[in-house]
Amino acid sequence: MEYGLKLTEYMHFGDALSMSPIVKYLSQSHNAKLLIETNQPHVFKNNPYVKKIFNITLTKQFTIATYIVLFIVLRTLSPR
Repeated sequence: MEYGLKLTEYMHFGDALSMSPIVKYLSQSHNAKLLIETNQPHVFKNNPYVKKIFNITLTKQFTIATYIVLFIVLRTLSPR
């Protein structure tokens, strides 16, 4: 199974950079590299926990698959 994280299109450099520990935690928790959708792709370019980066500023299209992946991530993080 693939896991991903969608970061808002209004995120600035510092906001994206502060997500790096979360990306590491999620990747290690699921033992898988993550798919990242962001408007700051350069922040995650050489991140060893990222499988693929989708640039929001280039696509501007959000597919249903993106929301399904986000739901899986949020469901995993929520307390049971």
